[in-house]
Amino acid sequence: METKNKLNEELSDYIKLQRFKKKLSQEDVAARLQVSRNTYSAWENSPTRIDIETLQKISAAIGEDLLIFFNNYVA
Repeated sequence: METKNKLNEELSDYIKLQRFKKKLSQEDVAARLQVSRNTYSAWENSPTRIDIETLQKISAAIGEDLLIFFNNYVA
């Protein structure tokens, strides 16, 4: 269980980092995803489980290929 929590934390950190690099606010990304800022903030700031479909949408919204994350951090 701890391994999953660690992975979720690292994924949340990666998403946040990529958003900062693209100079996007949480509000910007939330609008692109058509969710509230609070919903997006929870995904980004909490080590919660995010399903693959949501990850794909976040990836498209921030313009970052999450396969890079998985190749670098998981493999």
